[in-house]
Amino acid sequence: MSFVWVGPDGVEISLGVDSDTQLLVGAMGLDSAPATSVTEDRVSGDGAIVTQVRYPAREVVLPLYLRDGEDSEALLTSMLSTSGGMSLGSIVETTNGRELTQVMYVGGLEGEITRDNRGRDWRKEVVQMRALDPFWYGEQEVLILPTEAETQYNANVDYNAWLPYDGGGQFQVTVVGDAPAVGEFVLQNMERFTFGTRIRGVERTWTMARPQNPGETLIVDTRYPILFERERGPHDGSGEVDWRLLLAGSQLSDISGGTSTVIIGATPGLSPSAQFRYRSRWLRPT
Repeated sequence: MSFVWVGPDGVEISLGVDSDTQLLVGAMGLDSAPATSVTEDRVSGDGAIVTQVRYPAREVVLPLYLRDGEDSEALLTSMLSTSGGMSLGSIVETTNGRELTQVMYVGGLEGEITRDNRGRDWRKEVVQMRALDPFWYGEQEVLILPTEAETQYNANVDYNAWLPYDGGGQFQVTVVGDAPAVGEFVLQNMERFTFGTRIRGVERTWTMARPQNPGETLIVDTRYPILFERERGPHDGSGEVDWRLLLAGSQLSDISGGTSTVIIGATPGLSPSAQFRYRSRWLRPT
């Protein structure tokens, strides 16, 4: 595997073996995402059940061999600029193009000088970074969602069916990647739209607050917020989150990885469109 550092300004610096900024053997935190799980013992019977799984921030250690020159100075300056998380960089695996995002500097460049890490025109540094989002992000994906989903008056519906209160249906969707998808719902020319998920028995549903006027866009952003860059929630395309665009009590959620069942209640206007746009998320870079 070969990697590239991408600074907050978008400038790419290779960490390959043929560059002046080489990533050495001994790097840590660049393969599988760390995981923690919570289990509870069974009330009756042996063993336990998993009640929660989460992926904390990823700790990354980068041993670097740096030849004196502009690239080496640019790399260290770029990494240091992410200190404190006010701006963030990323690491890209060049084979598949998967990206480890929201990477910030933690330590390692305090200036320890020994015979082992300094030469006439080279230096070695072990840089400690932290990826606030532990997943590797892949290609942009698009799910085309139904724009018409009504429950007919005489529909044969089970008494315990999982449906939106004002009608709709269950649909299967397939998410690419190892992890639940977070992204943006983009709606245009919809009279009504409700979307819901059920993950580990917990149901979360959101509904647009009013019919859309011709040409209006509603974006419901379920991606996790980034400090000073992005909020999570609904907006009209401006990026300014306004929860009045959804009905009170609406709750956002991820969409489970793989194939899962969601609920959609929808009434179309003229030339309707409903999409979910997301980047696939992976545990590993390849």
